Amino acid sequence: MNLQELIQLVNQSDIASIRNSIVEILRLVGDPHTSAKQLTELIERDPPLSGKILRRANSVFYGSTRKISEIRQAIVRVGFDVVKELTLSQKVCELFEYGTRRDGFSRMELWKNSVAVALCAKFIYRQEFGHKGEEAYAAGILHNIGIVVEDQFMHNQFLEVIDIKPMMKDNILNAESSVFGYNHAIIAGDLLENWNLPVDLVSAVRFHHAPFKADNEIGRIVQTLYMADYLCQGHGIGFCDTPYGNRLMFRRCLSHLDIKEKATDYIIQEVVAEIKKMENAGWFG
Repeated sequence: MNLQELIQLVNQSDIASIRNSIVEILRLVGDPHTSAKQLTELIERDPPLSGKILRRANSVFYGSTRKISEIRQAIVRVGFDVVKELTLSQKVCELFEYGTRRDGFSRMELWKNSVAVALCAKFIYRQEFGHKGEEAYAAGILHNIGIVVEDQFMHNQFLEVIDIKPMMKDNILNAESSVFGYNHAIIAGDLLENWNLPVDLVSAVRFHHAPFKADNEIGRIVQTLYMADYLCQGHGIGFCDTPYGNRLMFRRCLSHLDIKEKATDYIIQEVVAEIKKMENAGWFG
């Protein structure tokens, strides 16, 4: 199946039903003038999302015994920025709730990896560049969507990818290229471009395994996503599509971004701790 046919299939499927929500959420997340009222209205239009936000706000993860029942109260409890991230992540999470379980792969393990990479990219942006990192977080949340597309729309071939991955140096990119002729990063980039998402986000996702193929002016977000993915893969968080990574590429990104490797050691430990809290709170099934 060629990429154009694949994108058309996706846009005719259930995945397309959350497309508009994702686009609107990303618009609100990326707008510094977004108000609590706008975000509340968006969440309240989606009853399942409202329920998830309230459950998260009332979970032990946030350390409060006083139960709340209103979205506005949830925003106050966990913070505006966190609710924006939760809104995006919970909507995207719908894509990862079902699907294949085979030889160490499951969509929920893939989702855990997506969340970890999103957190890591955000932490790098905040600690190294002094920015909130909302777009980097969004890129991390969406960077595995191409694997979901493979599982859902080319299922039998995807099973073959999972089966031959160990024989391909445990690198899913090699297995995908062998079976499909392209890989999940290319699928995701083309899909998100078709959805008219921001260029920086699209490029970060498309080149998250090949950061120096992206244009120089958007190099920071692409290289940050690559580093976040490399660090999370190296620590075995969730399903790891390239667990051995490319250390030379990682060090090249560090050099280009002028980041000390010791700083990333601290950041990934922070990510590991956050993911552990999420696991204990039942975020991943």
